[in-house]
Amino acid sequence: MTSDVDLVTFGQRLRHLRRARGLTLSELGERVGRAPSQLSLLENGRREPKLSLLQALAGALECPVEELLRRQPPSRRAQLEIQLEEAQRDPLYRSLGLSHLKVGKRMPNEVIEHILALYGELKRSRTKPTASPEEARKANAELRRQMHERGNHFPEIERVASQTLDAVGYRRGAVSQGLLMTLVGHFGFSLQYVQDLPRSVRSVTDLRNRRIYLEREQLGMHTPRTILLQTLGHIALDHDQPRDFADFLRQRVEANYFGA
Repeated sequence: MTSDVDLVTFGQRLRHLRRARGLTLSELGERVGRAPSQLSLLENGRREPKLSLLQALAGALECPVEELLRRQPPSRRAQLEIQLEEAQRDPLYRSLGLSHLKVGKRMPNEVIEHILALYGELKRSRTKPTASPEEARKANAELRRQMHERGNHFPEIERVASQTLDAVGYRRGAVSQGLLMTLVGHFGFSLQYVQDLPRSVRSVTDLRNRRIYLEREQLGMHTPRTILLQTLGHIALDHDQPRDFADFLRQRVEANYFGA
């Protein structure tokens, strides 16, 4: 198996295909020579199958191996269950001290959607820097003052950018798409293009699984290439969660400078 397989999505696809064929875990287990408990771990995204088992499952389910490995959830229900599982793994969600919620077949989609909406609002309230109009005005004024004093010049960021380019063998000219992908790998991340990011989001960085999610389409004046470089800027400059609105503005300026 390749290490970039999304185990949660794989498990959902396996469960969907098994049920579509009218098979129980025991019946599928008999066909592939595995205990139902082992297949249950696969369906719950807690175990990675070996290539031999993957081929056996595809044969038993009468589908190509590629069908099992597709990254798209097989249904809206599966997508919701995947999102809920990922939410419950978030340290922010765990900090609530709630027991793990196991989704049963009888749980309506609307219930999962409500839980995800509440989690999303909690995450936004905890992570998005906010400020009153007066605080925002003062933060902007102070940032402009600091940038004026240094002539909009950030030599320390230029050193980080130069060291990063040297590390991936850059010589001269524009940074090619291939070199850009090398930069992503240099920081230990992989890039995933998606089509369903919220409109207000330029990119999503999954720090746990080391993945950057990005849309291929241009977002306003921002090209995917620009957004990716700015995202790498946050990573290269070791930006943490902003302490306040002023810190949020500072990080944004620094990441934009790195990208430029």
